[in-house]
Amino acid sequence: MAELERSATRDGYVGIMSYGRSGDRPLDDPANDDALDLAARLRRPVFPHPQIPPPAVRDASHRGLEPAVELGLST
Repeated sequence: MAELERSATRDGYVGIMSYGRSGDRPLDDPANDDALDLAARLRRPVFPHPQIPPPAVRDASHRGLEPAVELGLST
């Protein structure tokens, strides 16, 4: 969070980009509330960076497809 505060005062700073999850914890998990609250107070957007879904989500969404097709649909 210190980096978010420091960079918010620099010219050209727009917002932060963050992965949509850390491990199995999504970006909107309560553990991230402090960082998201700070971004809101600083009036800086949070851009979720796309990433490949975890195996459980990929399996539920694309079960039975060829591995290359399943990966392509997941991204």
